[in-house]
Amino acid sequence: MKSKYDFTDTSLTHEERFAYLTSEVNGRAHILDHLIKNLSGYLDQLEAEVDGNPAAENYLDQCIKELGKSATVISEVAKLQKMDQQENQLMNLVDILKDVKDRAETISEVELTLNLNGHEECLTSGNRDQFTAAFIFLVNYLSLKGEGNVSISLEVKELDSSCVSLSKTELPHKKYWFISLGEESYSLDEYKPALHSKNSSFKNKLFHRDGTLCYGTFRRSLGDIVAYDHDSGALSLGVMLPVIESGAVTGALDEILEEDAWRGDETVLVVDDEDMIWEILIENLQELGYTVILAEHGEDAVQIFQENPGFIDVVILDMVMPKMNGREAFGELKKIDENVKVLLSSGYMAEGEAGDLLENGAKGFLRKPYKMIDLAKMIRKILD
Repeated sequence: MKSKYDFTDTSLTHEERFAYLTSEVNGRAHILDHLIKNLSGYLDQLEAEVDGNPAAENYLDQCIKELGKSATVISEVAKLQKMDQQENQLMNLVDILKDVKDRAETISEVELTLNLNGHEECLTSGNRDQFTAAFIFLVNYLSLKGEGNVSISLEVKELDSSCVSLSKTELPHKKYWFISLGEESYSLDEYKPALHSKNSSFKNKLFHRDGTLCYGTFRRSLGDIVAYDHDSGALSLGVMLPVIESGAVTGALDEILEEDAWRGDETVLVVDDEDMIWEILIENLQELGYTVILAEHGEDAVQIFQENPGFIDVVILDMVMPKMNGREAFGELKKIDENVKVLLSSGYMAEGEAGDLLENGAKGFLRKPYKMIDLAKMIRKILD
């Protein structure tokens, strides 16, 4: 597969090139840090061997000093990495893994089995395009080393004191999305950091450009690649990414903005089955002056809209709901009022997947999780 990270590719924006370059720098920094720690350990052992040999002791002291300087440089790069976290965005891993499956099977002969274990919205932070390319890199490596079949499984894992080998990593959280790549998933305490694996073939891959970019992508998001060494010499891999607990709507209105610009006295019908977002929506929309009506599913929304002709000004419609989903509800609402104003929303599908509804009259699409101020702006854009 041709590398996605071609910095001379004119189709990439400056922002995309910078993001890829940042991931490569992060990957190389962490690999260098690993190598420096190994060298430091070797030098500690050499001290006893050169005792009594002034020339050797002098060279050894110089090596230790140079390693110290190198460690300082790597430390500064690590600080830049933490600052770079601010550029990451919330992402749903389910969408990414489905995309990985489709792309991997399209561009190669690999047969990929995806087990989401019932998860539908798995939020973490990072860059979607880079994550997709990084997972495809791992899938391709495993498929070439095996029989062309790769299994991916998504789980939640707790990082605790029993995970002795993973204590060597710099994983700052306790709760992680664990994406295992291999025949099966093993207990987390059986994995070790990928750079500590006995599999020299994979470690060498990480030292080359595509591998470094893959590694740097996950490290940039405060995650890591881990490995399980089989007695047979085979390798199972896993990716650990921090779990982000978040509702579908985040943040209050920015006080710096002129809130009057986003105020209104119209009636908003909110159609969503996630009760954890109702309180946020009601509080903020009412604060802006709107009258808010709630519907828990599509059937409820259609009934409310039909019983209140001309009263509801805009409908915020979730796409994935029980009884009647958003797509079906949109069709029924259009039958009642051809000019109904509907704002679509979903955490499980991209805007492109709702393209037919937008062409058929839906006024906009908001991807969950979204900020409240973005919703307020979108409502005014639809109504004004």
